[in-house]
Amino acid sequence: MSPQLAHPLFGRLWMAPDQFHDYAPLSKVSSDWDFIALNGADASANPFTFDQTGACFAPTQGCTDRETESQFTNAVQQKVAAGATINLALGTSPSPSHFAAKTGAELDGLVQSVTDIVEKYGFNGALMDCGPCEGDGPDKPTMAKYCDNVSSLVKKLRTALGPDFSLTIEHLIHQQPDSISNSTCTCPSLFTPSLQADIAYNFITWTYWFDSFPDLNGGTQYWNTTDGLAAVSDLFLTGVPGSVVPAIAPQKLVINNGRHGELLLPIEQAMSCVMESNDCQSYQTKAGKVPTFVGIPYWDFSINEDTSASSTYSTSMRSFLDALPGDAGRSRNDSSLLPSGLSSPRPGPTTTPTSSNSPTTSTAARSSHGPSRTTIAIAATVASLAVLVIIYLHWYFLGRRSRQLQRKLHANDELRPYGMVTPAGPGTRASSPRRNEKEKPSALQNDTTTGEPSSQPASEVSAGSSSPLVQSRHLVGDDSPEQINALRNAVRRAGFSVDALLLSLGRVHSVVPSAAASVRHSASSAAPVEFGSAESLPRYGECDRDSATA
Repeated sequence: MSPQLAHPLFGRLWMAPDQFHDYAPLSKVSSDWDFIALNGADASANPFTFDQTGACFAPTQGCTDRETESQFTNAVQQKVAAGATINLALGTSPSPSHFAAKTGAELDGLVQSVTDIVEKYGFNGALMDCGPCEGDGPDKPTMAKYCDNVSSLVKKLRTALGPDFSLTIEHLIHQQPDSISNSTCTCPSLFTPSLQADIAYNFITWTYWFDSFPDLNGGTQYWNTTDGLAAVSDLFLTGVPGSVVPAIAPQKLVINNGRHGELLLPIEQAMSCVMESNDCQSYQTKAGKVPTFVGIPYWDFSINEDTSASSTYSTSMRSFLDALPGDAGRSRNDSSLLPSGLSSPRPGPTTTPTSSNSPTTSTAARSSHGPSRTTIAIAATVASLAVLVIIYLHWYFLGRRSRQLQRKLHANDELRPYGMVTPAGPGTRASSPRRNEKEKPSALQNDTTTGEPSSQPASEVSAGSSSPLVQSRHLVGDDSPEQINALRNAVRRAGFSVDALLLSLGRVHSVVPSAAASVRHSASSAAPVEFGSAESLPRYGECDRDSATA
């Protein structure tokens, strides 16, 4: 049988995941998994083929997003070379009555099909389930024939595949209210010493259970607790009372916690309680310290889920398992701690227990992924922080530069009347769209086409479209001190300075003489308007001074 660690990390890889679990190519599965079993193919089928596992490879239609068959084969061979056990799974329980009906010749044909598949892909292990009460629920004679065929299949496979090939039995257990195992639904022949000599591991899996169960002390335990997992392990290490299941060798016993304990802490505490009598809560095991107990893995769908979660579970469990000691004074990979037939341990860490109450840590071990993963994680963290710092500094200095530019712009701005444009540079005057009005021909200007004075009467000009100059004179004449004060208050409420407003209006006033000049050359009978005379417009600010003097 292929070499194994004293405490391997077990997991199942479903080749045909369902709607709740993603597909995980074997080449992407973490190397922390020591024992990988594919989902079972129906062993009752004739002929037995690998396609019954649900395997589908690219470029097959509907499977283009999966790995190719060549990539899968290479991944199997690489993991086997690294010391892992990759198991073809045989499902005898989907139809116990059909499997019970197989003849010796049909069993030989099944063994030949398994051998061909193993040689094609390079598997170095096989896992068979055993559940006489599963599927169609046969009667007792049929169940007895079923158990005989399962036992015969184990012997035939051992002969065909050799002593180094790993064979594992997954016992499908039905719990009863007063017992952890229903003896009717187990195969006693699989627990005989002669057959156990051919088996690497016994998986204990419940397909029918209650929330609680009785322990060896007569108490009640619950699955989701440290005490519950420790108590159920204790039952199979010492032998289930009133059951055909005898005490199972600790180095071959694997308790499948299934969906009962997905949290790592109860699993680790229960294993530490059974192996070292540490981390126990209220329950104390009858078996005492059992350092060779294999473990309590989270089994169904575990590898698919772990791969989708960036190997969180496998990384944590691998670190925990590497720290578990073997017998006092021995390496945890000592061949005497391994299942029968395993002559050489898988290369791995060596540990020396420091005391009976504290687990030791591995000193060499899995340095290819332990330290390297830590180094990669640290490097990734530092790189991420550096990128964040650079982004922050870039944002900070851009914001600072923007604020400085805004302050400069506000410092250079001065209050201007509406429509005025900020000068482009030194020596340039502000311009206004109103300056373009002087370029439009006035009714008082000469006719540009004939060169003669305009023929429009001055009276029409005064009565109709009067010039801005005339309108301004009319408005100024009607201003009163109350209106001036109201105007001043309105300007201040709007946030403007009266002086700045007068300055701006003075700039606009500079465009008026061109219109006045045209008045002097008009042929109308209107009296000429001369600036500086008593009839001229007052300059801005004079009204205020006059009113103040008054």
